[in-house]
Amino acid sequence: MQTPPHSPGKSDVDIIDIRSSTHDISLQKELQASLSAEPPNAELALQIAPGSVVVELGSGCLRKIKLLLDALEAQHKPVDYYALDLSHSELERTLTDISPSSFSYVRCHGLLGTYDDGLSWLQDASLLDRPKCILSLGSTIGSSSLSGAANFLSNFVEAVKCSTSQGMFIVGVDGCKDGDKVWHAYNDDKGCNYRFISNILQNANRCLEYDAFNPEEWTVRGQWNKEKSRHDQFLVPVRDVVVDGVKLKKGEGLFVVSSHKFDEDDQEKLWEDAGLQLQSCWRTEPHKYSLSVLSV
Repeated sequence: MQTPPHSPGKSDVDIIDIRSSTHDISLQKELQASLSAEPPNAELALQIAPGSVVVELGSGCLRKIKLLLDALEAQHKPVDYYALDLSHSELERTLTDISPSSFSYVRCHGLLGTYDDGLSWLQDASLLDRPKCILSLGSTIGSSSLSGAANFLSNFVEAVKCSTSQGMFIVGVDGCKDGDKVWHAYNDDKGCNYRFISNILQNANRCLEYDAFNPEEWTVRGQWNKEKSRHDQFLVPVRDVVVDGVKLKKGEGLFVVSSHKFDEDDQEKLWEDAGLQLQSCWRTEPHKYSLSVLSV
């Protein structure tokens, strides 16, 4: 499989362009859910086979993966780590932050492309005899419904099954369904999440190449949907506005993102529907954030 060239400037990090088509828009990365406590990285690293291809789905924040990479390095375990993301600038920034040159056994790379591109890349003939480890430590799983998350994972399960060697998944899931606690987590007093969601307006203006959105005319609204166990976020105009010829009334929310919460029963169904078998799990209390190791 030949790697398309990509050299937008000088850089010390290795980023492989696997896109089936080029994308001019740098997508705003999803809100990353941080782990509530440091996971047992040495135990996780022990379960990853030497020579593995370790692929992380998204590169929004690599502080979490750095702990695992350090553990692999300490065990003198040779692996190739790949961060898959659609944004070249984000890959360059985040990979630089983990100092790839500081490792002797762990080699770090960026995969520039979509999830579909990643699925195709995983099935390339040059990788078929290598063990695979797929990581999803952020908000990707929670961005979909239970059935959507199962379908997402099952696609990668099928891609990993093409390998003649072993395959495993490490997946982080937020299982907290305490509506009050979840709401306050996403609507924090410091306004961190507010600024994050509001930044979408500036990003949209850059993509549209003109000031279609005036940030002063918008606010952010978050709400807990108890029936569907998810937190929904909206951008809401504080007055009647016209955006690109479309009239939006005051208080009429524009949906941004949902964050689904999957408890232990949900996760059991998720693994079953995705074709995964649970091997071990670490869960924080009382926040219910879990990190699961699964086999195919």
